[in-house]
Amino acid sequence: MLLANYKDSTLIANTIAFELGQRFGFPFTNHYVHVELVINGEYQGSYVLTEHSRVGKGRVDIDPNDGYMVELDVYYDEDPKFRTPFLDLPVMIVSPELDGGINNPGYDFVKESLYAFDAALSDENFPDNDYSNIIDIDNFVDFLMINEIVRNGELGHPKSAFLYRDAGDKIKMGPLWDFDWAFGLGENTSVNISTAERRYMGGRIFSRFFSDPEFVSRYKARWNDRSYDIFSITAFIDKMSNQLKVSQSLNSRRWYAVDYENEIDKLKTWWSRRVVFLHTAINAQ
Repeated sequence: MLLANYKDSTLIANTIAFELGQRFGFPFTNHYVHVELVINGEYQGSYVLTEHSRVGKGRVDIDPNDGYMVELDVYYDEDPKFRTPFLDLPVMIVSPELDGGINNPGYDFVKESLYAFDAALSDENFPDNDYSNIIDIDNFVDFLMINEIVRNGELGHPKSAFLYRDAGDKIKMGPLWDFDWAFGLGENTSVNISTAERRYMGGRIFSRFFSDPEFVSRYKARWNDRSYDIFSITAFIDKMSNQLKVSQSLNSRRWYAVDYENEIDKLKTWWSRRVVFLHTAINAQ
């Protein structure tokens, strides 16, 4: 599928997040190829060619019948869908695909699993309630860390957050998706440097995990384990921006003009401040 970069003056917000996922070894992370879209001879802009977020070989490779994949999204606009009783999570089922809507008994195991997830997170005894029997802690650490590094504001709604569970396994997050509201983007199309030195741990739902000392300990250890891959993204930004100079020039003429070198400089400033800030904050926990 094609991802538009209309809200991103750097053209690489999604690319950086996917690259982090690849460096972390995060399962089912999308690949990325920057392309120019031409329709009927008319140039339409710079896009990222990548995979769909769906179950299948080469994508979210889980049992298509006894496993499931869902999206948490505040838009709540795709059937079959349901809301959980305590946290009111807006759940839309991606897989399995069954006839008859949400009341099909074949979806009962999906609802039961997400109800248990919902109950565990909202439990007054959390985190001392064995919630780790339900979710894959290390997977959640990686997912939340990548989203915090790029400061993805969409987790707070939540929006575009995928979960899956293979048959007989624990709930996991992924794949990574939709970073239009990362890097201080969203209110406009330019990186907001003032957001670099603020923690964002996932809003009212996902921030709950940081009340668990064991989760925080694993988070800190994982940060230090992957610190080189995180800090060295600056060189990746240089590499990608050099590759996209012609593309951004064409895209600026098609949509809106930007000073691309300035936007990339802002992104690099944001990144350098961000990783130093997080390194200090995470290791102080």
